[in-house]
Amino acid sequence: NIWIFSQLKKIHLISIMEIIFLILLSLYINWLTFLSLWRRFKLEIKEHFLLSNVASFLNLVTPMRWWAAFRAWYMKKKYNLDYTYFWSSLFWTYVIVFFIASLLAILNLTYLYYNSWFFSPIVFFIFLSLLISFWFIFISGWKFKFKTTNKYLLKINKIITWWWIICKDKRLILYLCILQTINIFIWASILYILFLDLWVNINFFQVFYISTISILSVFINITPGSIWITEALYVYSSNIVNVAPEIMLLIALLKRAIETIVLFALWPISKYYLIKK
Repeated sequence: NIWIFSQLKKIHLISIMEIIFLILLSLYINWLTFLSLWRRFKLEIKEHFLLSNVASFLNLVTPMRWWAAFRAWYMKKKYNLDYTYFWSSLFWTYVIVFFIASLLAILNLTYLYYNSWFFSPIVFFIFLSLLISFWFIFISGWKFKFKTTNKYLLKINKIITWWWIICKDKRLILYLCILQTINIFIWASILYILFLDLWVNINFFQVFYISTISILSVFINITPGSIWITEALYVYSSNIVNVAPEIMLLIALLKRAIETIVLFALWPISKYYLIKK
């Protein structure tokens, strides 16, 4: 559609610079998250940040969590981090991410409902189910442990033990929750900037709804960077927020294009330093 692509002329250079800054800020938040979980390994700050950059790039170009496999391999090779503890730290990070995302999504949907904008019972039920599920994992994780000699159940015990270690530090839990809240707002802000540049009549709460919906793509991460899955969720949201599907798809592709350029720029620098190390 020629008209859709003609809308690209509305995007301002200053907006692109703001989005690049926010993407870098999100990478910084991711770095702080894993730095706080793995601080006992005493990674160099620059090394940890560059490792996060490489992992983010691999997430963009590979499917099925290959970026996490690289990170696990690197930490095992250099710091002898047990694979089980790595995957457990990743698992519990996702628990916190989805718990916070579900909570914020429900609060946002409730606000939208009471302001008579719109309401999606299906989406509300999905996030309510996620909130209850992850709250149950939160609570049960530090009260439960298998008494067994089965090697697979012992690995689950290791995952639970890692959670015990994390839960002992209440400030760490609060810190991680705050970081993930900031990250969700960052990605919502990126979308909002693009909507404003394209002169779309939409408020931040509606954009926040779209942003939280896209988090569900993590569950179906079977394509590199969840490509087309995230875009499909955006288009699904278009009818609910009353935005043309073509505009929604254009915004999703613009966001992905800018993110790809940033990560491609950081990739060779980060890779060179880590190999040199």
